[in-house]
Amino acid sequence: MTATPPPAPGGGPTSDRRVTILAACSVLCTVIALVCLGLLVFTGDKDSKDTDATTASTSSSDNDSSTPESSRPDNLTDAGWSDPSAQCLTGDPWVYAAEGDPGQVVICVHDDLLYQATSDQTEAPEPENFQTIGGFCSSGTNGQEKGQFNYDYGNVGWTEYNGTQRWEYDMYSGKGEQHLADPANLSESHYDAFWTNTAVDLSGLRFCTGGRGSRSEHFLAEYGEPETSTEAASSSDVGPCELDEVRKNIPYEWIDQADSFRYCDGKWAQIGIDRTDAVSDVIEWDGSEWYLRHRDGQTPPGWGKELPCYDEDKLIADGVPYKATGDKTLYVTVCEDGFIRPHPDE
Repeated sequence: MTATPPPAPGGGPTSDRRVTILAACSVLCTVIALVCLGLLVFTGDKDSKDTDATTASTSSSDNDSSTPESSRPDNLTDAGWSDPSAQCLTGDPWVYAAEGDPGQVVICVHDDLLYQATSDQTEAPEPENFQTIGGFCSSGTNGQEKGQFNYDYGNVGWTEYNGTQRWEYDMYSGKGEQHLADPANLSESHYDAFWTNTAVDLSGLRFCTGGRGSRSEHFLAEYGEPETSTEAASSSDVGPCELDEVRKNIPYEWIDQADSFRYCDGKWAQIGIDRTDAVSDVIEWDGSEWYLRHRDGQTPPGWGKELPCYDEDKLIADGVPYKATGDKTLYVTVCEDGFIRPHPDE
């Protein structure tokens, strides 16, 4: 009987079954790998979208629409505005920035103080100047996130930022009576956009107790909106050069004794008392009434007499006819190095 030789290695039915099983396992592993890869891609895309949404909502506000970090303009750097310049002191971060018709502003943090830098400042900000009765604080619920900040300068007035909205109450340069209960002294302006930096911790600020809402809104609720009379509603490019009209809103003790114009062209005026050195600040016509121009500073001690001074760049930009521009002009003291800035009453 002839013996049958054993099958060659790798051949026969058993070998075929093994190849089939290995091929099936390979296909199955490939399918599982593709499914896992798809889940990772889908999850990663979802996480990316969630992250973008969080970033875009960082500057959200209930007042107008805020601007997300991704659309921050190139000239708004970590130090503040670079063109034109409105920057924090070296090493100080900003927590609020805005630009628009009122100009550019940043609110910065220095140790436990908040202070502001604006595009119309000619010198570096001095945080210690903001150590007043109320100080500079964030206001309202989530005030830092919403861009709500209030600078309270005691018994003179305040400046308030609320997103793109800016309120200012000034009892000296305002258009009302010289006290803190006249709505005519409260003015409102608006920025085009604002940004906030919520990464900076504002807990423990000096002067700030937190929780206080809008001082301007409380004021308007108590005293009402500024009244608009028929006379005030009519606007004219040229004001009357009449002493009785000019004296209405000028808060000087000697104003009733003023008996002459030192200058008046219908846009700018200055009055005084004959044969004395009594002379008013610059008086400006706003289209409906005369009011005192905002003071930028004061002459330093040692001059013998404290006089208000004005920033020369602003005088030129506004077309003020001051003493350096001609013979018959306003008498104005221009702010120089060493003068007190801003004015002590501001």
